[in-house]
Amino acid sequence: MSKNYKKKYQTKSSEEKKEAVQALTKKMEKSVEGYFRTPGDLKEYLTFIAKFYHYSPSNISLIQSQFQGANAVGSFSFWKEKGFPVKKGKKGIKILVPNRTVAKFKDKEGTWKTVTKANEEEKKKIESKSVEVIPGRLYFAAGHVFDVSQTNAKAENLPRIFPNRWLEGSVTDYKSLYRGMEAIAEKNGVEIIAPKEELGVAKGVSYTLTKEVALNPRNSELQNAKTLLYELAHAKLHTAETRMNYTAPEKEFQAEMTAYTVSSYFGIDTSEYSLGYLVSWTQGKEMKDKTQLLKEVHETSIEFIETIESTLEKGKEQINEKEVESMTKINAMDQRNTLESLKETPDHLFTIEVLDREMQDEEVARIHIMDGVTKEINHLSIWNPDKSDREDLYVSLMEKNGNRENVYLDNILKPDLFEKVQSSIFDGKGDQSFVVHEKDAKMSLDEIVKDERYGHLVDKAEAQKDYSFNEKEVELYKEMKKEGYASIVSLDQQIQPSKEKESTTLDKDLSRKFEAYRRSQYEETPDNIDSIVTRVKAEERYYTTKYVSIDNELVSQEHVVKLENQVDEKLGKEGITVNQSTTSKEIDGDKKFQPLNGKQTNNKEKEEEKEPEPDNVGHSKATKKSGRKRETMEMER
Repeated sequence: MSKNYKKKYQTKSSEEKKEAVQALTKKMEKSVEGYFRTPGDLKEYLTFIAKFYHYSPSNISLIQSQFQGANAVGSFSFWKEKGFPVKKGKKGIKILVPNRTVAKFKDKEGTWKTVTKANEEEKKKIESKSVEVIPGRLYFAAGHVFDVSQTNAKAENLPRIFPNRWLEGSVTDYKSLYRGMEAIAEKNGVEIIAPKEELGVAKGVSYTLTKEVALNPRNSELQNAKTLLYELAHAKLHTAETRMNYTAPEKEFQAEMTAYTVSSYFGIDTSEYSLGYLVSWTQGKEMKDKTQLLKEVHETSIEFIETIESTLEKGKEQINEKEVESMTKINAMDQRNTLESLKETPDHLFTIEVLDREMQDEEVARIHIMDGVTKEINHLSIWNPDKSDREDLYVSLMEKNGNRENVYLDNILKPDLFEKVQSSIFDGKGDQSFVVHEKDAKMSLDEIVKDERYGHLVDKAEAQKDYSFNEKEVELYKEMKKEGYASIVSLDQQIQPSKEKESTTLDKDLSRKFEAYRRSQYEETPDNIDSIVTRVKAEERYYTTKYVSIDNELVSQEHVVKLENQVDEKLGKEGITVNQSTTSKEIDGDKKFQPLNGKQTNNKEKEEEKEPEPDNVGHSKATKKSGRKRETMEMER
């Protein structure tokens, strides 16, 4: 009789890990070399950069070489937390993940100890910077990510999974796009002026010494957008101080590559770009030269994309505000009752999705809720631990006391809809997706949504070490407290009026780390390895803090840009200017793709991140039928 044995996972030795990283590095270098062979290869690479600009050039190369056509990637746990687990048997895409050893401090006896072993008194000294602390050593390990096509997510799910990513296709409003480029010019101290002389057939010109660019007045709006990107790339990369460091072909190469990458990201027509003549000069160049050129293009493209995107989003918000204000004025009198009604009962979307048989373990279905007030989407798992009991279907609902309680599904749904869902789960009959209306429910759907809204705040508070909630969350919480929801300590602390009007702790931390990074850039020299190491460490410290803060909505991208500008202005007064500035750095791996909130609201434990497998974690049973919770009794709804 044959037996099936499951292969046991074995931890790799340090030497094996080192070999894996070296293999990935060699693969990356080989991929980069290939980009310079033909114009087609180069265009393909630049288009790929536009889709994955938050990843480092090294990891972009690795992703592209292993998974042609990748569209959006994330770690195993990232996809699981978003509610779209990786399909069984799918092979991960290998990338290089930055890690850091634990920082150390010197105790009163002069002994170096890791900060994790510090006692309370030592922790206070570390916090107040009264003891010497050295950061952990930066090293790289092999990690894995998966493309969206390897999950059960669909194209329409992408805007929710990656809310900050530009997914709206081509930008046809060139006036808005032009405003974004004006913001780039302003940020880099470049002035857009009228041409100083007749440009003839030239589409634009960059006046390096005066930091000015001009466009041909005969250009179309589309041509202006493309040309301005090209000229701004020149102005950014090839300043009066640095232009002598590049040959003429190198400068053309970088400007064209940057313009193409940003155009590709925003869906601007790139068919006119011809990079053939730019490829020829790269043949025979040293690898380090090519890598540095790509690095500078990559960094400049990131800055341009983020600045334009920020401007476009601001424009959207202003338009929406004007539309709302206009509609409010017009309809204030004759639609007051309707508006009040909507305020009392928001238009939530409540659906049930029955999982495919091969995906079912104890979780057999999911409730998807779109909150009509916050527009956020929450997911609740429907569990069935006992496959022999068709009635044993329950959901873990949030209570006003901050705890979750298992409630049977037939206490939530009326018999007609419950039987349809039940039949779909156990018999595979009928639809696999159901829309739930108030008339189909025994419990108030609005109350369930409000409870999950509160649960989102509870989960966020538990997941975060440094508590920070946005204004909308604070206002919602204040209303919840009036309705009897339990207090959340971190939110209460944030609501308390602050006596200090100084910068927040996070602002100070970001400014301090960015200043250290800028100074290390200024002091870095190619022939001094120590200066390079210092700059790399400062860079990693700053961008780790920056992206974790932005991803978890502790601070906005616009606010960070303001802080960076303030630091640059301060350093400028000291005569410290960094010409090859880096305004965005990629911290890859799970840290980038594991937000501290937004986890699926169920009581399942996390799986180990090896390969997609159903976990076997048991669940507390829902209350027996005779003692089930009722809307009019214990639920207090």
